Amino acid sequence: MTTQSNSHTFSSLIPGVEYCFHLFTQLENGILSKCVVTSAHTNPIPPENITISQVTSVSVSLSWDTPAGEVWGYNMSCSCDDETVQEMTTHSNSHTFSSLTPGVEYCFHVSTQLKNGTLSESVVTDAYTKPNPPEKMQISQVTIDSVSLSWNTPAGEVGCYNLSCSCDGKTVQEATTDSSSHTFSSLTPGMEYCFHVSSQLKNGILSKSVVISAHTKPIPPEKITISQVTIDSVSLSWDTPVGEVWGYCVSCSSDGKTVQEVTKHSNSHTFSSLTPGVEYNFHLSSQLKNGIQSKSVETSAHTKPNPPENIQVSQVTSDSVSLSWDIVVGGVEGYSVSCSCDGKTVKELTTHSNSHTFSSLTPGLEYHFHVSTQLKNGILSESVVTSAHTKPSHPEKIQVSQVTSDSISLSWDTPAGEVWGYNISCSCGGKTLQQMTTHSNSQTFSGLTPGVEYCFHVSTQLNNGILSNAAVTSAHTKPNPPEKIQVSQVTSDSISLSWDTPAGDVWDYSVSCSCGEKTVQEMTTHSNSHMFSGLTPGVEYCFHVSTQLKNGILSKSAVTSAQTKTTMEKLIEDVTTQQASTGQCSSDPA
Repeated sequence: MTTQSNSHTFSSLIPGVEYCFHLFTQLENGILSKCVVTSAHTNPIPPENITISQVTSVSVSLSWDTPAGEVWGYNMSCSCDDETVQEMTTHSNSHTFSSLTPGVEYCFHVSTQLKNGTLSESVVTDAYTKPNPPEKMQISQVTIDSVSLSWNTPAGEVGCYNLSCSCDGKTVQEATTDSSSHTFSSLTPGMEYCFHVSSQLKNGILSKSVVISAHTKPIPPEKITISQVTIDSVSLSWDTPVGEVWGYCVSCSSDGKTVQEVTKHSNSHTFSSLTPGVEYNFHLSSQLKNGIQSKSVETSAHTKPNPPENIQVSQVTSDSVSLSWDIVVGGVEGYSVSCSCDGKTVKELTTHSNSHTFSSLTPGLEYHFHVSTQLKNGILSESVVTSAHTKPSHPEKIQVSQVTSDSISLSWDTPAGEVWGYNISCSCGGKTLQQMTTHSNSQTFSGLTPGVEYCFHVSTQLNNGILSNAAVTSAHTKPNPPEKIQVSQVTSDSISLSWDTPAGDVWDYSVSCSCGEKTVQEMTTHSNSHMFSGLTPGVEYCFHVSTQLKNGILSKSAVTSAQTKTTMEKLIEDVTTQQASTGQCSSDPA
């Protein structure tokens, strides 16, 4: 073209192409000067549709479309805070800037470049590298309803942290915190939770999540109770707690030493083979399938002590019963003993001895005695039971009511207490002669020997045959009176008696001579004859002869009478005697 000006613009050229320009000076007549030649490239078009194709914590990848026109390559630079960090040329339509700082905003300039180094205008974009995820995340604390997390601050820029808590794939809680720790609360006991924690920039960009999981602790068993205790076992039961439970860890210890430990899937357990009378501590924890346990619930119990052994009734009276038993080995404080009758407790007490006497009991009753070993805390063993009847009271006011030569009659008062009958015996010289039982308050023993001392034992007897102590008395049967008493000689002033010795014991004889109602003479003799002298002639005398025992008991009197001769009869007797002695016979007067 021709122009009158000294400048000209060529338009509608192709970008990035080298053009050659020829310039002539031209006269009006059309004559041209020599040609002046110059060349120039049109500027290339900048890259199109530049995009951030990928971002990591240390890299940013860019891509773009090839622009129209000539392109030899692309000039790229990465800057941060107006300072160029990286710069290079690539022949590709993409590039990744690496070794960047996490969480930082970078500005990227991309220019199309010609072979001669001409650059297009820059296309600018920016991007943040992703922040680093939290480091060394850990579970710092777990309770039944909370989980606490903590982590280290990662390298690079971090605005805050984004956290989430999920269970069974469902998000339960979400939170944002500026701190490097967080506690998720109000969780369900015994459940497994998954926790995601990401570093977050101020513009909301998140790092990759760091994932950790934890189970909340299960709730300990509830309402633990001691359901049964024996001398060698303790049974526990408890309620199932809220939340997940796989089983229960149950342990038994004594004096700080674990004795037994077991895992149970039921809500009860019995520890057996324990030592009697010992205090045991029981620890019970809920357990998850992964072995995580709840806090322990603790309770304690004493096994029952061994009951006393070889309990026996050592002595019984009418109002007391004495018991004794073997000492029980172990931590025994004492023994609880009780006495009951007809289902009603009469006495109850605690003793430190291995024997006891219950007194002031009622005679003739059956009593039941319970003896238990007692620990310091008051726990009692099972009762050992024995029973015994108090002896009945012996008969009271026993007396000999009548005595003959061959019988003795006894009578007595009914004693206090139970009485079924009376056992009575008659003995002589240590040998029992008669024995019987009677339901009356009297008895006559017959067929006895005259003049003999008998010993009588009378015992109250219960229905079961138990006897009271014997009430004892003794009595002599009366002796038989002398037999065949006769007057063997009579004078005017004396009368001689003789008699046969009666059957039975005889010590001596009591003889008396009376006239009218007046006793004239009285004496005792060991002989079977006696002469009463100094009597009055011609008087009738009455003679009583009784057998007498050593204790003074007398038989009935054998009685006879005789008259002393008169004075005349005495004179005639004397003359007759004299004549007989001289050999002369006397004749009656005519």
